[in-house]
Amino acid sequence: MYDKEEYYINCNRYGLEMYIAGETSHFLTMTGNVFRTGDMTVTEGNLDSFKNTYMKHPALERVKIQVPEGGSILSDQEVMVKCYRSQGGETFARYYDGDWTKPEDPNWSHLQADLSVCRRLAFFCRGDMEQMDRLFRDSGLYRETWDERRGDGTYGELTMRKAIAGCTAFYDQKPNAADDFDPDGDEDEQDSADGNGSSDDEDDAY
Repeated sequence: MYDKEEYYINCNRYGLEMYIAGETSHFLTMTGNVFRTGDMTVTEGNLDSFKNTYMKHPALERVKIQVPEGGSILSDQEVMVKCYRSQGGETFARYYDGDWTKPEDPNWSHLQADLSVCRRLAFFCRGDMEQMDRLFRDSGLYRETWDERRGDGTYGELTMRKAIAGCTAFYDQKPNAADDFDPDGDEDEQDSADGNGSSDDEDDAY
């Protein structure tokens, strides 16, 4: 999975774009003009060098927060009620029902909607992956991809871990605790959590 929390898809600063399967709806068209005068070999090292030189987000200071002990303090029903009623709940509801599209962004992907939903679940479930997984499986976004193996975990596990790692707060029982959830991270950059997006808006064109 391409880490869009660390790298741009489209970096207008350099006029460069990455074509990553499942992350963008753009495609590459080949012409009959053949490049014959140089080496076109692409290695993992070459790709990493390209990403780090031209596609890397500016360094962001991320607030580290410990996942609360004891897991969730809300029932599944209570989590869902709070997800729907919190700021940005209408968008969450649409994604959760299975409509992952974002009309104003033609490059918006199913994977991004997955992460957006998981970020909100991570906050209200207090990082409880068992509850998050259970609730996601009941959503219209759930599909077989959720259980596909991706390196050291399934796609679902990796998505939930990323959502939890991006949290700058978790729900607690204090008055107005739901206000600690900031949906700006879902709608501004779509590749970092809870408002920790890029400060360079011109490069967030995907």
